[in-house]
Amino acid sequence: MLRALSDGHGHSMTDLAEAVLMAHPTLTKAVGRLVDDAVVYRRQDTTDRRRVAVYLSDLGRDLVARLDRRAAGHHAEVAAAFGAERTDNLMRELEALAAACKNRD
Repeated sequence: MLRALSDGHGHSMTDLAEAVLMAHPTLTKAVGRLVDDAVVYRRQDTTDRRRVAVYLSDLGRDLVARLDRRAAGHHAEVAAAFGAERTDNLMRELEALAAACKNRD
């Protein structure tokens, strides 16, 4: 969810639910917790006042940067243990799996 929001554009709950493959009720609870923790915030859409968009806060951007560093470190450890080529193949397969799950709906 944080990765989806890290593009700097506000996302509607519907768009966000599709991006993270979550049901609306589950997503609403998760976003609510992130709002409570000041990681994200909600703002009314400027063009359509009926819509609410979710944005990543400064604290959320800092969190994404920390998580990216940790993920990069983990990826390097996997590549060192598994080999760069095998790791790249594994990543491609995982991305294909994620895309297939997303397209299944």
